[in-house]
Amino acid sequence: MAEQAAARGKTIALVIDILAGSGSYQEEVWRATADACAEAGVGLLIFPGGALGGSPGNQYEHMKNLVYRLIRPESVDGVVLAVGNIINYSTPQEYAAFSHGFGKIPVVNIGQALDGIPGVVIENEAGMGRLLDHLLGDHAYRKVAFIRGPEANDDAIQRFRAYRQALQRHQLPYREELTYVGDFSEEGGARAVAAWLKDGRTDFDCVVASNDYMAIGAVRALTAQGRRVPQDVAVAGFDDIYEAGILSPGLTTVRQPLEVQMRRAVETLVTMMDRRPLDDPVVRIDTEIIRRQSCGCSSGSLTRFAHVRVWEGGDRRAWLEEVSLKLVTGFRRRVDASEMVDLFTALFEEIEGRKHDVFLPLWERFFDAHFQQTEDLTIITHLLTAFRTVVFTLAGEHSREAENLLYQAHNTLTLIVYRIDARKRAQVERLANTMSQAGLVVGGTFDLPGLGRALRQVLPSLGVNNFLLGLYQDPRDPLAGLRILAWMEDGRIEISDGDETAGALEALARKRSFLDRGGRGAVCPLVFEEEHIGLVFLELASNYGFMYETLVSQLSLALRGAKLVDKNVRARTQSEERTREIETLSLPMIESIRQISSIAAEKMESARELVQRTKESRGKITETNATIEKISTHMSRLLDIIQTIEEIADRVNLLALNTAIEAAHVGRAGLGFTVIAKEIKKLAETTGAHSSAIAAVLQEVVAAARQSSHHGQESLLVFQQQERGVDDMVASFRTIEEKMRNLGQGSENILKLMRRE
Repeated sequence: MAEQAAARGKTIALVIDILAGSGSYQEEVWRATADACAEAGVGLLIFPGGALGGSPGNQYEHMKNLVYRLIRPESVDGVVLAVGNIINYSTPQEYAAFSHGFGKIPVVNIGQALDGIPGVVIENEAGMGRLLDHLLGDHAYRKVAFIRGPEANDDAIQRFRAYRQALQRHQLPYREELTYVGDFSEEGGARAVAAWLKDGRTDFDCVVASNDYMAIGAVRALTAQGRRVPQDVAVAGFDDIYEAGILSPGLTTVRQPLEVQMRRAVETLVTMMDRRPLDDPVVRIDTEIIRRQSCGCSSGSLTRFAHVRVWEGGDRRAWLEEVSLKLVTGFRRRVDASEMVDLFTALFEEIEGRKHDVFLPLWERFFDAHFQQTEDLTIITHLLTAFRTVVFTLAGEHSREAENLLYQAHNTLTLIVYRIDARKRAQVERLANTMSQAGLVVGGTFDLPGLGRALRQVLPSLGVNNFLLGLYQDPRDPLAGLRILAWMEDGRIEISDGDETAGALEALARKRSFLDRGGRGAVCPLVFEEEHIGLVFLELASNYGFMYETLVSQLSLALRGAKLVDKNVRARTQSEERTREIETLSLPMIESIRQISSIAAEKMESARELVQRTKESRGKITETNATIEKISTHMSRLLDIIQTIEEIADRVNLLALNTAIEAAHVGRAGLGFTVIAKEIKKLAETTGAHSSAIAAVLQEVVAAARQSSHHGQESLLVFQQQERGVDDMVASFRTIEEKMRNLGQGSENILKLMRRE
């Protein structure tokens, strides 16, 4: 890695769906990536954001996708995309868009070759093809059922294609009823077997699954139905996960060398970050068949060493180097062939008497250094058997010494294996106990200060020395800002009440110093169903992903509970404040209502008096109207008399005029005046006859007028009193109106308070 020194001080992102799934695949991926990053001197930041778009088995998984938006130049310098289960339920176009969505950050893709993105791909078709040739050729199975992976997954597509091609090579028909579309889960494998056995008509003698999880599910489903594996039905998988080696019977599978994959991916990415040219944008990794009992092979099958060339004399060291290289090729962890050569050399030096007590100490140190997990037991067993074969090929006359030393080596190996297993059990038990205690402490905390105290207690017990916990300020725009609740740097922890805020990218950038020093961590989304809660950065101090997944779940639940409690407390406080404000607003309203009631009662009596006076006034007005009607009648009579007198006068005037004209013509003036005199006399008599009537009428008119005036004065006084009373009532009602407006505004303010969250 000396050529990659320029990349030191940088951080690589690993995109993966989860830190610990139902098996060990995800853990092996990020462990291998962490080892490769350590060799390259770069930091590792894992983004476990779930499957793109979610999955049918978890309707809320898509919520975790939010964390992928934090993959930006502020947080990382390069990205490794571990396809795995991320794209199981997305289309190739969606995944291609996702892969190209990181701007100018260098990206390396694992498992698929995409245009414009370098990749490290497994030879899926070749590996699955060799497995099927083994089953169809070596074991002569003829009715092979196949559980394929998700239809959008490129790995699944390639492995299914290899199945179809193998059937053609072996001149077997493709039977659609023997194909089941699974989802890479153990339950998917069990569902496939259940579907085939449902009506009892489907006949098959072998089941091949696109991955080990589905193969293990098939084995367990077959066993539950009384079908023996491999006696009745053989089963094989793909990946060689941890459970494949410890399953009973052991699962035949195709091993993906994850260590090689992730090392090559990191090497490729470091080259890109250093802006050096790539020899080939696509690195292809070969696979290896691991034969175990589930296909019908014996447990001692040593396929890895089947093609070791037999020593026929000559350069013994050169032959040992060739054998050693073959022995270490299939190791899960990187082992230098020179170490194996040193073991052989030490053994031969000791059995030949040239040195003493050199082999067994070296043998023990070798296994302690390279085999730390019980999933390596199969490799250890195969290695010991192959080692014996090589030793006895060269031992010659020292065979007895070799046998004795190898017997001691076997006993030592038994102790080493026991120690590995005991150490692992103790470690798991210790972690389980620690997580149980952590769950009690964190899970029982429903307030933020209490959660801070719990973190002070829990994080050191988990070996976590770098930590960041933040709540989203606005769940509608989660990445806009975080309320920092806890901050831990190199073992020093600070707990906040959430007053400190920072952008999500800004907060994450604070961990660059730890990561750029070669640290490894994960940034995990805190979600609860459809609710985004916050983010947590965790230093990965252990290789057990379940520990961190458990802690993240506990934090999510604790924060959810704390938010609910806080919401209830705030709601109660707000309710009390509203009650006090309502009380403050209600007191003036109550006083206004009392005043309104008093005014209304007082004015009610005034209104009754006005009504009574109005009734009296109405009677006076009625009498006045009757008097006026009488005056009108008298005046009408007067008009008639006057009109009669006026008519007689008109006739007198007309006769006088005519008589005067006639006298002037005939000289008979005396006759005309006689006529005039008669008419005048008549007028006088008529006027005299009516004068007393006129006088009486006029007197009645005067009397009626006086009476009407009297009634009018009384009515006027009543009307004036009514006017003053009405003015007073109007003023009172204006006061009432103003107070009612105040009451209305007060009511509106109270309603606003009650509607406030």
